[in-house]
Amino acid sequence: MEEKASMKRFGIIADDLTGAMDTGAGFARIGLDSVISFGNELASQASVVVISTDSRADDSETAYRKTRKEAHKLAGLYVYKKIDSTMRGNISSELWAVIDALHMEKTIVCPAFPANNRTVVDGKLLVGNTPVNETYFGHDPTCPVMEAHIPTLLQKQGGFQVGSIDLEGVKKGPSYIAQQISESEERVLVIDAVEQVHLRHIARALAMGGSSWLPCGSAGLASELPLAFGCKTRDVEPAELMMSRNPVLLVVGSRNDATARQLKEAETRLGLPLISIEPSEFAHRKGRIARINQLAREVSNLISCGESVIISSTLSRYVPALTGATAGILAAIAARAARRLDIAGLILSGGDVARATCEALGVTGIRILRELQPGIVVGEMTGAVKEGMRVVTKAGGFGSDDAIVDTIRYLKGNEKGGAEEKTRTRHNHG
Repeated sequence: MEEKASMKRFGIIADDLTGAMDTGAGFARIGLDSVISFGNELASQASVVVISTDSRADDSETAYRKTRKEAHKLAGLYVYKKIDSTMRGNISSELWAVIDALHMEKTIVCPAFPANNRTVVDGKLLVGNTPVNETYFGHDPTCPVMEAHIPTLLQKQGGFQVGSIDLEGVKKGPSYIAQQISESEERVLVIDAVEQVHLRHIARALAMGGSSWLPCGSAGLASELPLAFGCKTRDVEPAELMMSRNPVLLVVGSRNDATARQLKEAETRLGLPLISIEPSEFAHRKGRIARINQLAREVSNLISCGESVIISSTLSRYVPALTGATAGILAAIAARAARRLDIAGLILSGGDVARATCEALGVTGIRILRELQPGIVVGEMTGAVKEGMRVVTKAGGFGSDDAIVDTIRYLKGNEKGGAEEKTRTRHNHG
């Protein structure tokens, strides 16, 4: 089996915007023009076109329909199905959607992301050394993961007959992996990986199979594909910023424990005002717009005084019935403030919140610039009221405790530190 010729254009289809951004970042890192595309118009000149279906919390039928529609747009590109590194969401129905739309012969599943302590051993997804269903993600409020053994999960969700390649097989290298995939009777194979070199072997095996094999995984595997397909690395100038006196606006909806720690660190060290949104205040439509406008004025006043501000539902009481509405509420408040005032940039956490905020600002795309930390990516808005404004997306479970502090400093052109640290905090619970 011989390696296929280099493929110059890639298509990525993800189930949320933060995942789309961190996957595209692996391609941007080596100099490939990588663009998130919203709506029906694809970035025709981009080397890498990235689409988010925003379907993680949808029912399986809706997720299938959305994903199949978007997958058709990527026909002719080498397609990567990005899934959550903890297997949250409609994994099987979205896999079926891409397989059906693009007539894939084999699907290779490996959500390992060693840089963020996600590994696959004996087909089981581990976070650290713990099966994913025994971690926070097993009781995620919107998409709990009840099964760590990936073949079992895929069979239960989608009726797949699943084969596997264990770690010893992976260590034998790309040719062995490619042969195992080619000869397998199962159309879906789960492959073990605990180190980045294992993902490199898998990517090279995928290149041997060509476009009829669908790779499915996290940003970890995706980052190995360009070089596996012969894309040339070119030096990329870091997306540095000039020092800015303008504030940063943070819009945070993730309820992950990691995000909560990061917010508290930002509050404590930088003294950021925190506008905490209580979803129960918006349970009834009557008065909702007035309350959104009131909070937007408060945010605008703080920004006008030079304050960076956090708008968040992370620390508020969880109201399941209002989960979908909360992202729109956060986005509406943020957009009203961001449209009026000059800010150094936006930090968006939680895929639904990130997408809702972009839509509220009229964003048609995001050009991916660089990764600040694994899962924390900076881009530049296009087609927006704030054309060219920097935006950072952060997956909920990713990043060190000081990730938000460091990201604020980056957006203000002060990446190495030196921001004034304060102890004053502000909470607004309505």
